[in-house]
Amino acid sequence: MTKKSILFLFLLITSIFYGQQWQTATFQHASGLREYSIYVPSNYNSQNPASLVITLHGLGDTMANFRNIGFADLAETQNIIVICPQAISDPLLGTAWNSGAGYAIYTPNASVDDIGFISALIDKVKQDYSINNNKVFACGFSMGGFMTERLALVLNDKIKVFASVAGTFGNAILPVAQGTPGRPVSIAHFHGTTDATIGYTNNNFGNSVDQLISYWKTNNSSNSSPVYTALANTANDGYTVDHYRYTSPVNSSVIELFKVNNAGHTWLNSQNDISYTQKIWEFFTQNSSLAVSDVPSPVTFSVSPVPAKDFITLSFPKNYSNIELEITDFNGRKVLSEKVTLDNSNRYMLHLKSAHLSHGVYLLSVKANNENNVTVKKIIIE
Repeated sequence: MTKKSILFLFLLITSIFYGQQWQTATFQHASGLREYSIYVPSNYNSQNPASLVITLHGLGDTMANFRNIGFADLAETQNIIVICPQAISDPLLGTAWNSGAGYAIYTPNASVDDIGFISALIDKVKQDYSINNNKVFACGFSMGGFMTERLALVLNDKIKVFASVAGTFGNAILPVAQGTPGRPVSIAHFHGTTDATIGYTNNNFGNSVDQLISYWKTNNSSNSSPVYTALANTANDGYTVDHYRYTSPVNSSVIELFKVNNAGHTWLNSQNDISYTQKIWEFFTQNSSLAVSDVPSPVTFSVSPVPAKDFITLSFPKNYSNIELEITDFNGRKVLSEKVTLDNSNRYMLHLKSAHLSHGVYLLSVKANNENNVTVKKIIIE
């Protein structure tokens, strides 16, 4: 038998072995009988809690196809349990997550409780296997990327770190995305500049990449300027990769943007200048140690009325004397920045007309008593 034949046989046996370790399971949820694929490494040991990686497929795709992105290979050496859930079929567009990504007046599967399904699935896996709670991660592609971003907003109590490929905040959740995630969130985003499906700048289904990064920078109290690196251009694939890394002076959160010049709507692999799967795993492992002490204590205050028309009143506890407030619109543009000394009432009234704030949804960021802790709240102006 030749060396090539031996190598082929080894790869074939390895492929069959890995394929056998993928198992399909179902469980009953309020959204219906839900299906998922799960990969458990051959050396799994309940005495050594595993990482859990949730991978979310795109519109019209299946779990059986998306589970081939390469996490199963990593699982064997990195002690990872991988789950690949299956989205429910939308009446018009095929399999789709209730990610908020829609066009015009139509949002696929808008009534499906996919947040609850994924939350329950995490609980199910934790019942069946030993999982390290600090190493629960989520990533997704296209609509799965949109869904990952939504999970980062509302399920970051169960999921530690996130990565989205070609998916931002969907149009349907833009008005509520300002609901504070409640903590700094480490998140990576990968996007091709010539993506004709989910545009880098002109995104018909949600916000642009720059708007997305701006949102997370505000949430994380990140430095305004990133550390820039051009990844090595080693593959003859026509792509180059610009890497931007944002850190925060007040917590351990990290935002990374991989801007892939000339790339379209695709998941790049080891044949390219960048392997998305490998980079995502590196990002997960490097940013899974955000301690509770890194999460700023919130600035306690109330906002009224909600929604507002002519003015908003901010009310603070008696121990506050000075505040810094900043208001940004959903595109990440700063529209107001003020430093205020509170009077004896510990209230501050902001007149909206004089501040040139029109109707819409805004992010209100507040720091108090010259501390670094920032609290972000949503304000709605009629």
